Amino acid sequence: MTVPKIIIYNNIACPYANRVLIALQETKQEHELAFIDLKTPRPESYLKEINPYGEVPALKTACGNVILESLVIAEYLADLNPEAG
Repeated sequence: MTVPKIIIYNNIACPYANRVLIALQETKQEHELAFIDLKTPRPESYLKEINPYGEVPALKTACGNVILESLVIAEYLADLNPEAG
């Protein structure tokens, strides 16, 4: 059985998204990255299902919940991986 991964919606140009990438590196959390182009209108599916504001970062948990704020995402990753310190 495959464990579903969390999905991180980000764009490297966003400093808040980079904060989440650092937290991912520190915790070694398995994840999937989804690039969101900030120079074009966001896909309708992203606006409806993930973030109605169209911003990044966003995290979709394995059970389908969505977390939007970078500090909250970093805290969530720390809570998932307490051994990472």
